[in-house]
Amino acid sequence: MTRRIFTVLMVIMLVMCYNFVLATANINSVPISVSVNNQFITAEKETFTYNGVAYAPLRTIADSMGAESVEWNPHNKSAKIMWEGKEIMVTTDSYIILVNGNVRSYSYPAMLHKERLCMPIGITVDLMGGQCNWESATLHMQIYKKGVTPPDNLLYSRGYVEEDVIWLSKIINAESEGESLEGKIAVGNVVLNRVKDEAYPNTIYGVIFDMEHGIQFEPVENGSVYRDPNYDSILAAKLALEGESVVGESLFFCNPVTSKNSWILNNRPLYSMIGNHAFFL
Repeated sequence: MTRRIFTVLMVIMLVMCYNFVLATANINSVPISVSVNNQFITAEKETFTYNGVAYAPLRTIADSMGAESVEWNPHNKSAKIMWEGKEIMVTTDSYIILVNGNVRSYSYPAMLHKERLCMPIGITVDLMGGQCNWESATLHMQIYKKGVTPPDNLLYSRGYVEEDVIWLSKIINAESEGESLEGKIAVGNVVLNRVKDEAYPNTIYGVIFDMEHGIQFEPVENGSVYRDPNYDSILAAKLALEGESVVGESLFFCNPVTSKNSWILNNRPLYSMIGNHAFFL
């Protein structure tokens, strides 16, 4: 009997380890915007998805929603949240959360990511009596809770608005269909570099639809810029807006094989090739 119990325990441990390996393998860093009552908070650099579910540091979300305290216990890798007379206990790698000692079971676990205890944003919001809404077009989690104001130290000034994400993702999608994520980010970089350059309009929308010297982007002419972008194009737009750059100060790009614009090829210095696109300064 003892041997059978030992075997069962070993199987359980192996399953748990296997599930944890799967969990870590399916984590993808994604710059998800998080706002609380329409104020953006500093979660964007630390968010990720696990099997399509948005995660953020537990402390960041809890503090932004008015937690009285969040205590980390390094010995059992758990956190205790005190909020409105409730004690919420969260343990790393567990699907179980205790609220005043009562068990709540969820489909996704808390997990350590970059040395921070992270939770599905929706679960944290639910535990603290709020509601949330997911905007897939801009990778934005909107949190609402009456009477809550995020503390100043958690406020985040993004430097861009939702319309910027929408239009940048649309032009990326139209210009880089079939390209890698890096190639999509590169297209976004060119648009943003033009926004900063005095020779071009100072908004993303203005750059895309700039016609001072003729139509700048073919998707504006053929109408493909108005199509709904895919997920990778939205992700590339967010990464570019958050500062990821892969083509330096490039202001131009084209496909050298199919391009009808020989002026770029003959007059601008080549910076790099990514996929089918050449990028020029």
